[in-house]
Amino acid sequence: MKFSTTLNHPKIFIAIIFLAMLFCLPMLANGLLLDDYPQRIAMYTAPTSNLFDFFSRGNPLTEVQLQSGILPWWMSEEAKVRFFRPIGELLIHLDYALWPDNFALMHLHSIAWYGVLLTAVASVYKRLLPLRWATALATLMFALDYGHSAGVAWLCNRNVLVAMTLSMLCLLCHRRDSVRMSIVAVALFACSLAASESALALSGYLLAHELYLTRRSNTTKALRLLPYAVIGLCWIGFWATQGYGVSGPGFYIDIAQQPLLFLEKLVYRAPAYVVSQIAFPPVEVFGALELQTLPRAMQWLAGGYIFALLGLLFWFFRPLLKQLAMARFFALGLVIAALPLVASSPVSRSLWYVSFGAFGLIALYVAHYREAVATFGGNEASLRRAGIFAKTLLALHLLLSPLLFLALPQMATAFDIAMDSETVALPTTDSDPRLLLLASPTYIGSVTFPMLKDQALSYGAAPSRNLPTLTHIRGLVDTEHAFRLRRVSEDTLVVKSEQGFVSMATKPYGFSAGHEVVLDDVRITVEQVNADGQPLQIRFSFKPGALSGYKVMRWQAERFVAATLPEIGTSREIN
Repeated sequence: MKFSTTLNHPKIFIAIIFLAMLFCLPMLANGLLLDDYPQRIAMYTAPTSNLFDFFSRGNPLTEVQLQSGILPWWMSEEAKVRFFRPIGELLIHLDYALWPDNFALMHLHSIAWYGVLLTAVASVYKRLLPLRWATALATLMFALDYGHSAGVAWLCNRNVLVAMTLSMLCLLCHRRDSVRMSIVAVALFACSLAASESALALSGYLLAHELYLTRRSNTTKALRLLPYAVIGLCWIGFWATQGYGVSGPGFYIDIAQQPLLFLEKLVYRAPAYVVSQIAFPPVEVFGALELQTLPRAMQWLAGGYIFALLGLLFWFFRPLLKQLAMARFFALGLVIAALPLVASSPVSRSLWYVSFGAFGLIALYVAHYREAVATFGGNEASLRRAGIFAKTLLALHLLLSPLLFLALPQMATAFDIAMDSETVALPTTDSDPRLLLLASPTYIGSVTFPMLKDQALSYGAAPSRNLPTLTHIRGLVDTEHAFRLRRVSEDTLVVKSEQGFVSMATKPYGFSAGHEVVLDDVRITVEQVNADGQPLQIRFSFKPGALSGYKVMRWQAERFVAATLPEIGTSREIN
């Protein structure tokens, strides 16, 4: 493997970081994405509010958005996404203090943090891996990992870069055998939690370090870990008592309130995260197969693939794990780091801490194959298999992954364009302030974020959009399937679907028959539900004369188009 000569170059780590920065340069053109928009709105309308409180019920802004229709009427009463990330907030305030309208400089700020993180990661690998070229290999794979591209390109995700930088510095200090460094390490752990809750994943590596990389007594090991445990428990208690955390349907699982759902997802998602980080495909593929609209058999097939590949990976890594404590350190750390990720929908940008252990383990395997072939007993067939495995891993992470790294920012831009009011033909600045949408494929993507984007970009010294003039949006249902729309009276509509409006009530957050939602001009009643609590029939009772004031549109050919309501006493199939 001639690349080891290149990876031993005295300036290799500078070259790797420089290369990663070059790979990140296209991100300067990315602009804002998803949660960046409500954060920008908050910076201009409520700068002292929690910038990481997204659509939580009880939040005054959320309730206003629900009444206006920016958020769908079927949004769960239990919905909450509220994080404690004061360091992340501080850096957003810094952006808006220095360059509030220059998104390129905001991205440059994030890219700079990625450079700092890579420097910290390289420093940790230097202390852990036995060979310089293996250290460089692990750093290179980490630097060009495609999952990191999405994380760096999204401004809202900068807090994770900061948290992991502090976590790596914590691990560096923890390895130093002195009281002063131990105190610094604990302080860095606390600071990392103030940047992002993702820093809890470091606990796996701290535990693995004491189990496999020290020769202290068990009592001493426990005492060294105790301060981290105390800080972690205090942090969890603070979250619980101050109302932070997640609940309701959506991207996250509330572990405390839904332990059984978490355990159910654990069996599928945890190994999926590990397999996708070390091998292929991206974890988003496994996440897509969890959709309720897909046949259950597809998820079972995916599960079979995951466990078969997991078994194959273990078979290849087993000799290394038996022989080297450092391999066990990386393996245990990455497995523990994957566990909390189960509480969120599978996305590659969550794999920061998992990737640190995965690339350390892969670098060890490649080094072991090259430098210590005796581990494989000198058997030619074993060496050939090990060589194929090592080269496959290198091809995945040094060829395919960098290509995806470059592609993902462009995919993010395409994703943002897909949720643009111009793309979906949502008339946000129309002369008619009231809009009735008979159906939408995904309300959040076709209404919520297009509205938030236009509002966010209407602020600042050089606004690129006009402030939306829509005051009321009433979306009837979220579905891509045909349903029946009946107009009972001048101001009363009833929608009915034989198969149910599945996406409007995901398990376990179903409706019950008779559930009502009251907005300022309409009372919405879920009249019939199926066994999973998904609506079958819904009644919309508008205030007298209110319905006639709405412009009516429907979803057709990937955009909203003009539509009409049925005549009074008649019904129509909407498809």
